[in-house]
Amino acid sequence: MSASFEKVTHHTLGMVVAAAAHIESIMALNRLWKYQQAMTDSMSDGVLMVDVNGNITYINNKCLSILGLNSENVIGTSIHTLFGDNPRNKRFLDIITQGRAVTDEYLLLHCGKKNISCQLTCTPLHELGCMLIIRESEQLNRIVGKWIGHNAKMSFDDIVGKDIRFREVIDIAKAISHSDSSVLLMGESGTGKDVIAQAIHNESPRRNQPFVAINCAALPRELIASELFGYDEGAFTGAKKGGNVGKFELANHGTLFLDEIGDVPMDSQVSLLRVLEEKAVIRLGGHQLIPINVRIIAATNKNLEEEVARGRFRQDLYYRLGVIRLMIPPLRERRNDIPLLVDYFLRTICKRFGKPLMRMTPAAIDYLMNYDWPGNIRELQNVLEGAVQLTPGTIIESDFFERHLNPITPQLLTDNRINHSIEYVDKIRNLLLENKYNISKTAKELGISRQRLYRLMQKYNIR
Repeated sequence: MSASFEKVTHHTLGMVVAAAAHIESIMALNRLWKYQQAMTDSMSDGVLMVDVNGNITYINNKCLSILGLNSENVIGTSIHTLFGDNPRNKRFLDIITQGRAVTDEYLLLHCGKKNISCQLTCTPLHELGCMLIIRESEQLNRIVGKWIGHNAKMSFDDIVGKDIRFREVIDIAKAISHSDSSVLLMGESGTGKDVIAQAIHNESPRRNQPFVAINCAALPRELIASELFGYDEGAFTGAKKGGNVGKFELANHGTLFLDEIGDVPMDSQVSLLRVLEEKAVIRLGGHQLIPINVRIIAATNKNLEEEVARGRFRQDLYYRLGVIRLMIPPLRERRNDIPLLVDYFLRTICKRFGKPLMRMTPAAIDYLMNYDWPGNIRELQNVLEGAVQLTPGTIIESDFFERHLNPITPQLLTDNRINHSIEYVDKIRNLLLENKYNISKTAKELGISRQRLYRLMQKYNIR
């Protein structure tokens, strides 16, 4: 401030100081605003602020992207203008206009032609309006899947085996990896259906998306629907606040592996079929259709055709899941792969336990080759782990397996080691007659698999 000295008073310096202080405060506010804007624009969540009149006062770039809006036309626009035309947004608008405090509530928003599946958090600011945090459900599901380990770790390179029939199955699995068709993996327990499912996912274009596995046999029948489809808050007694995301939503854009699909109860089969046909899921207790894009790989150790014939599995669901069907051969039908698997598992197990590499005597290998392996590859792996832990030194003898794999009944041995006497064959015939040729029931009473019983019937001309 400059002037003739006659006009300068003791107030002049105070005016200059006050002006300088005001300029400094404006500069500080501008810096603070830029920091806040940079911070909110770097967030992975959408931030939206609305005043008491329902007009938008702030929106970050992420929220613009989620809602598919242009920043130039948003600030000052009424929230009712953007969302009010669609009656399905009523819940969203009620939360804002009534100033409700909600945390991570699931909503399906409709903005223009865009449908947004999201989690909403609303914080009332009283006379200032409210602040909204909008999280895309897909992004949230990817984060959850990453942290809880929903990733496929196995690839086709990790699968061991040279058996011709087994390699044919693997070649088909590789070929179908690039399609989105549903796959049904069939075979006895322990044959590696879960490994092949992971390999198909990792070979597919969905390899960078979630791989979610659920064992249908491990869940109580009352919980299968809630685990698969999720539920809204208050859907049933004990439902947690805010509801729960189902496995279909977690696997969106990825692969959902339904292990032991034959154990899904009939009422859940109906819901599952509807989801597969409509490509959308409705949470328990909810009303909104949530679009999903999921590839289904199912697995079972049951004969689903027999289950369909007995009315325990829906025929339409069987055909829907089994667009492509693969039968995984049991270990006893690919015995030449046993030495390869033994070598692979011994190296893996010894490395895991920090032990020197162990090897087996020819007699031990011969014993394993002649054992019937009712538990298939899983049983072989567990037996070898026990041998590594319990055997002193680095040589595993056959007597270890003779002690630990000593079968209780002769039916667990291979056909060339079973004493199929006339009495035993007569026993099979009599049981078949008593059970009216119910193969599953007869095999269970004999303590053998259905496949074994079929082979014995063919061998001894039992019709």
